[in-house]
Amino acid sequence: SSLLTNKSFSETSDYSPDSNDKDLSFQRGQSDIMNDQSKGTSPQQTTKKSLTVINTPIKSSDIEMSEFKSSNAINTINDEVVSNAPTSISPSIDFSSLFKNYGITSLAHFNLTDSCTNDLWRSFWLNSDGYREFLHLQGDFNININEWKRLDNTNIIEDTTNTPFTHYRELSSLHPRTTMLMFGPKNAPSKQIQYLYIYPSNNSDDLSTVVPTNVCVLTITQFDGIPMADVFKVLQYWIFVDDQRSSKIHCMIGLSIYYIKSTMFKSQIINGSKDELIQQCNKWNNYITNKLISY
Repeated sequence: SSLLTNKSFSETSDYSPDSNDKDLSFQRGQSDIMNDQSKGTSPQQTTKKSLTVINTPIKSSDIEMSEFKSSNAINTINDEVVSNAPTSISPSIDFSSLFKNYGITSLAHFNLTDSCTNDLWRSFWLNSDGYREFLHLQGDFNININEWKRLDNTNIIEDTTNTPFTHYRELSSLHPRTTMLMFGPKNAPSKQIQYLYIYPSNNSDDLSTVVPTNVCVLTITQFDGIPMADVFKVLQYWIFVDDQRSSKIHCMIGLSIYYIKSTMFKSQIINGSKDELIQQCNKWNNYITNKLISY
């Protein structure tokens, strides 16, 4: 199997950035699960797989990481696990193949240079103010967002990846109608719940003490007051992994749709969601790049 270890992309990675390293590269192909869904297979019918969880380092000499292709798609790592490894409360996870293994549509792969995941965590994800500011810049208003809380029930039915999320927070806002919201009110009520995986974790409720190298945030969004609002939820995976060879964060953003009810409009829902989130990825990339420069 392909494992991502040492809490980040390998220091011996063969990846070398090209001139437009910070530009977004969008993957517009549908994933297998989306094809299944267009044939009527619901997420509830999809058998959950188990993520490869690692608590052991690997020999640097035994790692070979493929170069990022022109699309910046992340390839897998050949590895050999060795014994006598230190333990960790929060397990390290292979995020390099998560989208492919679990049918998540890739929206964007890009790098944030001259930064580390800890900077991104503290400037944007740790406190609610960071995400609230970005929603406001998108045109959302009446934004209410909680701080992170310990997650007791880890059975998240919408998520098929079995990622061991440890915290969550809830938020609501009025979202301006876009390509995905073709009908309905000018501003659609939106409810979101975000789930957090952070590595390494000290198992403390005080997340300000954590210095992460890997972060995954799952955002589940459901709209109200629009046609088919009771039919689907939008799942967005935000993944950030340090590159220890240089001051760089590998960023991956992906999309999945959870269908509450069967519908004949799955292709419209998928395409509309993808179009809107690709626009969001562009805005977020510009926003967070400027924010990290001044952090």
